[in-house]
Amino acid sequence: LRLNGAVAATSAADQGTGNFGTYPLYIGARNNSSLWFNGHLHSLIVVGSAVSAGNISATEQWVAQRTGIVIP
Repeated sequence: LRLNGAVAATSAADQGTGNFGTYPLYIGARNNSSLWFNGHLHSLIVVGSAVSAGNISATEQWVAQRTGIVIP
């Protein structure tokens, strides 16, 4: 997890392996339930491969410039 341009938390838990399949991607709700997200989603970027720390930082800066967010 990243917050304001910095790592906020990490997890050593298994993130899964193999193919995930062609299942619906729910953004803002958990499996089409009534538990809807209540907040602001300033940007969502989905990448289908591993990303370097430099690419993450550059992407965060790009989003920040377009949304007016200040990254310390």
